[in-house]
Amino acid sequence: MAFLQINLNMKYKSRYISALCLLVLVCVSCRRAEYRHSDGAVWATTFHIVYQSDRSLDDSVHAVMRRVELSLSPFCDSSIVSRTNRNEPVKLDSMFTSVFEMSRQVNRLSRGAFDPTVAPIVNLWGFGYRNGSGAPTQEQIDSALT
Repeated sequence: MAFLQINLNMKYKSRYISALCLLVLVCVSCRRAEYRHSDGAVWATTFHIVYQSDRSLDDSVHAVMRRVELSLSPFCDSSIVSRTNRNEPVKLDSMFTSVFEMSRQVNRLSRGAFDPTVAPIVNLWGFGYRNGSGAPTQEQIDSALT
């Protein structure tokens, strides 16, 4: 009889431990991260991001937005793309080269329908990131086409 009692105690003990582990897992998995938001201004516009996390990612969001702005924003005079467009010497970063290579690929695949080099022409008519006159001269057009 004592042998049976030991087996029963071990049986109940393992059930107790299993139930306790299950309870802990349920409590941990039921803890939901709260909804948070990050707001700011970048690229001549504003952004509002909502995400679910147990901690604030605001600093990371702003850091990534700033990194993209300093690399790719035509609205930022000190960005890599702005400096490249002015033919200034600049060290290219991986973000710029990745977007540049992708734009070349889309240009090839679209047989030129997508043209990433039209910004100077678009700006002449006042639709881009620089104000234009809306009625450029042929000389201005020819100069921008180069």
